[in-house]
Amino acid sequence: TSVCGNAMEAPAERSDCLSAVDLHALSKEELVARCELLQAHLAHCQQPSYEPPPPPQRAAAPEPQATAAAAGQQNKKKSRKKDKTQRHFDFSRVHQRHIALRIAYLGFDLHGFASQEGIADTVEGYLFPALQQACLIESRASCQYSRCGRTDKGVSAGGQVVSLNVRTKLCTGRGVILTPGVSCEVKENAEEINYVQVLNRILPPVVRILAWAPVDLHFDARFSALYRSYKYYFLLDNLNLETMRMGAEKLKGEHDFRNFCKIDVANGVSNYVRRILHFTVESLVQAPGQPDHLALGVFNIQGYAFLWHQVRCMVAVLFMIGRGEEDPSVIDALLDIDRCPRKPNYVMASEIPLILHDCGFEDVQWVYEAHNHAKLLANLRTQHEEFSIRANVVRGILETMREQSVETPQGTQAWTQHEAKAATLPKSKHVPLLQRQTGGAPLLQKRKVKQHLITSPCAFRAPSRATEKLCPEEKKHCRH
Repeated sequence: TSVCGNAMEAPAERSDCLSAVDLHALSKEELVARCELLQAHLAHCQQPSYEPPPPPQRAAAPEPQATAAAAGQQNKKKSRKKDKTQRHFDFSRVHQRHIALRIAYLGFDLHGFASQEGIADTVEGYLFPALQQACLIESRASCQYSRCGRTDKGVSAGGQVVSLNVRTKLCTGRGVILTPGVSCEVKENAEEINYVQVLNRILPPVVRILAWAPVDLHFDARFSALYRSYKYYFLLDNLNLETMRMGAEKLKGEHDFRNFCKIDVANGVSNYVRRILHFTVESLVQAPGQPDHLALGVFNIQGYAFLWHQVRCMVAVLFMIGRGEEDPSVIDALLDIDRCPRKPNYVMASEIPLILHDCGFEDVQWVYEAHNHAKLLANLRTQHEEFSIRANVVRGILETMREQSVETPQGTQAWTQHEAKAATLPKSKHVPLLQRQTGGAPLLQKRKVKQHLITSPCAFRAPSRATEKLCPEEKKHCRH
């Protein structure tokens, strides 16, 4: 074996090749020197080969002063860009503040509020990157984050609330957390960070911060909430509002709502008792020129807390009552766990008309800045106009279709609205809720279940995941 150079020699002086015998004769110091020389040579060999740049195209030679100025500006831009990408914000040198944020979002195209692994299109999937990009938080784990509600895919909100610790410019005030070792030198008349403006510049248009509020250190958006209120919009479509109001009145108060929810096995929910504070059914005032078949109604629901899909399940049963398929007394039966220990299979209402309207708290003073508020209103007006235009596009196509004549067994006839309704699919027979197959509700104690297998109409059939056929009217108001 020999130690020798390569065709591409190192900058250092190259020595003659030595055999193994000659290497054994060298002293320790000489061997170390040889190794250092070999390392320098290998480092030189690993460098990429130099390729000269392509020759520049001929152009008019700029003036020397202009060239120097342009080069200086370009170097400044590069240095600023480099500093921006490499700069790391040191949160140990700033104070923090415990605040609450009031958030609105249109959930039609979102995958819910809570962040999910592998899915970025959620409200939290947008919120936390914005908070970190604005250097307001270091990480989710370190900011004491809490949310008031967790809305599902497709559900919107106009008053969602979260609480967390964020960076602050002040040293005094409600919710301020001083960092040990950091000075409290604050300029006179210093103002707090405009959290709403900073975040809305980064967030997408469908997610908006409405306001912020300084809160006490013990404030928690989830456990400090006094109530949560929802609104659910629907087409009146010949529904009997009076019977629906009778059913809604029965849902008020404290009940076991296991037959009006989806079982949350993953989170280990075992208590299904909730209190409904307020439940009304109202018809909305029609806009001028709005067709009668597009008249809207709304459910107003307020409670301390809600089970998974509880609102959509309650609405689905009220739709059956409004169509005359069920009597309002079915609410009493479903709330009676001794009589009906398992949930009958039925399809819950659609998620699109549901909105988390408000979350109530005690002693929270929201800060609505005038300039930010004007921008928010302009943003919402723009989106409202876009949705109105889309709705009128569909309406124009419908009107064109209604003007056509169609071939029928009786000959060519005009397609009127009355005939369109008559031509719909025949209604399937409605299966009463208390006679449907059951499944999905939590098991009670074995002794209790066996006792009610004989007396409970809800337990006549064996538990099954199969769902019965639904009539077109039920599919119109309810979907998975």
